[in-house]
Order: sequence, then C-alpha cells, then structure tokens
Amino acid sequence: SQIQSIVEEELISGIDRHKALKGTAIIMNPKTGAVKAMANYPSFNPNSPGSAENENRKNFAITDMIEPGSTFKLVTAISAVEQNAVKFGEMFETPENGVKMIHGQFMRDHDPLGTLSFTDVIAKSSNIATSEIAMRLKPETFFQYARNMGFGTPTHIDLPGEESGRLQKPFEWSLVTLPWMSIGYEVQTTPIQILQAYAAFANGGDLMQPYIVESITNEMGETIETTKPHVIRKIAKESTINKLKPVFEKVVSDSGTAGWASIEGLRIAGKTGTAQKYIDGQYRAKYNV
Repeated sequence: SQIQSIVEEELISGIDRHKALKGTAIIMNPKTGAVKAMANYPSFNPNSPGSAENENRKNFAITDMIEPGSTFKLVTAISAVEQNAVKFGEMFETPENGVKMIHGQFMRDHDPLGTLSFTDVIAKSSNIATSEIAMRLKPETFFQYARNMGFGTPTHIDLPGEESGRLQKPFEWSLVTLPWMSIGYEVQTTPIQILQAYAAFANGGDLMQPYIVESITNEMGETIETTKPHVIRKIAKESTINKLKPVFEKVVSDSGTAGWASIEGLRIAGKTGTAQKYIDGQYRAKYNV
C-alpha cells in the first residue's frame, strides 16, 4: 500500500509537470513478475463509477495500445547483438542534418548526432543508426525476437480486459516496416508488455508472467491458493543481456537521454521513448506520448 500510494502521487506529479491528458505507472519485481503497484490517471472512484467518464473506467496499463517509440529499441539491440549484426567497437556516421531517406520516407533523429559508437546509438537514441542496424537482420529474425519478448501476445496478467497489442507478421510488412518498427513504429504495445520486456532484460533474460494476486485465503484465514512465479521463456542468452546492461545504463547518465533519472549510488538502466500520435490519418509532431 505504501508503494501504491507513492506511485499514485508521483504519477499525478508527472501528469501536472508535463501537462499530459493521462498516464499510467507500474512497478513490478523483475525476478518474480509480482506487480507491487499499478496506477492510472485520470482514475475513478469504484464506489461511484457513474461519476466518471467511460474512458477513465478502464485500466490503461493493460488496455491501451500505443506505438512505443524508442523504448522498442531494446528489441533491436538484443536481436542485433545476439545475431552478431553489430560490433560494440563499430562507429556509425549519421547525416549532418539529422535526416536520411529510407525507401522513400524520411527518417529523422531528434538532433543531428554526428558519429556515434553503438553504445551512443542507444544512449543518445539515434533513429537513423538504429534503423541501419535493424536492416542487417532478416524480417523473420527481428519478428521472432519481438515475439519472444512478449509483444503481440497478452501477458496473461490476472486482470480483466487485457489487450494483446499488435505485432504484424513479416508477410504483412512493407519495405519501411523493419526500419520503422526498430524505432517503435508500426507496432502497438500495452504498458504492461513494455514493462514485462524490460523486466526480462533486468532478470538475465527470463521473461516472467506478471501477476497481482499473491495468495487467496478462505473465511477461516487459511491459504487455499498461492501464485508461484512462472518463467514463460528466455528472451536471449544471459551473455547477450550482460553485454547490453552497460549500454542501457549509459542512457541514464549525463551523456544519455535520461540523465535526469540517475540516482547517485545506484546502477540504473533504462530507455526513453517518444512517439508521435496518429490523429486524423497523419502523425502529429506536437502530440507526443
């Protein structure tokens, strides 16, 4: 309850700070899949559900599907490293203006980033270099890693209304799907799916099934059912995960895109992500999630 209270307070604080319309936050133990807190804003009082809009009476954490943006670069990094499609000492040249034409569409970096190491590609979140790396992989290979990490299928958390997201099969792809999917477009995910994937990354590659209920007791106080942690599958070799942890730690550093999230004395790894919303048939740059 203490963790839940903190999460609700911090979520509202973040909503106010960024003037967002809504938000969700989840805390999960990556070793077991136990969800310690889950909060949405706007929320509603279940004692008087009629006082809230229908839209706000669902659990955004498991029902809302979004294009995950650069958080999806975890899939690209893991698949490329494990398939030896990239070397850690390799350097990537990005255009001076931060724009590159790929199969007739413009791929843009948030700023011109110049020459980047593989670590900096992730830490500085270069879309251009990430897509270049992804295009070294076969579509079927990239798809399989994304699927192994839990995308395109429900997590089967013990809550009603979960969506499975959408991960197109390779035969549905166009020429631009692989480069754009590598940076988190042309794929739809739920927040719980993104969390499950990153938890597996933190857990040495073991993908755990998320759960809310730890145990069920009867009217006599006797435990009649207990939830045991369940490993779904291995998303990658542990050696691959260990190679990449310092890369994603660099994201949460002064030279990365999430330096503000660092805490002195703690090792923190993560990835920022921003995606343009698709509204009225087109992407709107000013509507970001």
